[in-house]
Amino acid sequence: PEEPPPVPEVVAKVNGVEIPSTRFLEEIAKITSRGSQVPLERLTRMRDNILKRLIDQELIDQELKRQGIVVSDEEIDAAVTEYKQRFRTEEQFQGYLRNSKTTIEQIRERMRAKHALQKLVAKSSDLAVTEDEAREFYATHERFYLDKEAVRAAHILIELDEKAPPEA
Repeated sequence: PEEPPPVPEVVAKVNGVEIPSTRFLEEIAKITSRGSQVPLERLTRMRDNILKRLIDQELIDQELKRQGIVVSDEEIDAAVTEYKQRFRTEEQFQGYLRNSKTTIEQIRERMRAKHALQKLVAKSSDLAVTEDEAREFYATHERFYLDKEAVRAAHILIELDEKAPPEA
């Protein structure tokens, strides 16, 4: 089978910050760790998507740092507690961690990233949308929000005897 090109030591540079191949390869390993063979075309798309995601995350991290946005440990503790409430018991939560091969540290990092992004969006005034802007956007893109008229047809097939007359 054809192999993807080798991964360079630095997969990208974002505003002078290098993204090392180790981060890239860790992400690929999460997807391919189940041992199944992934076709080259699909693996190439996965690699492209992973690289885009790592670049996006680096850009977000740089903006969080520039804006001085920090998520406290107390906020993370509260978010993890809320997350755990999705499970009826601690045993179910621990079972989820085992089955999904996820650690509590990974959940904490996801919560930190989620809350940091929420704070960034809330702080960014240029992301605010007025009601007039929303109405204008809807008016110019209305076709995406409307269901088109449609006809649904179905056939009912009945088995007939081979010698049945055409009228039957």
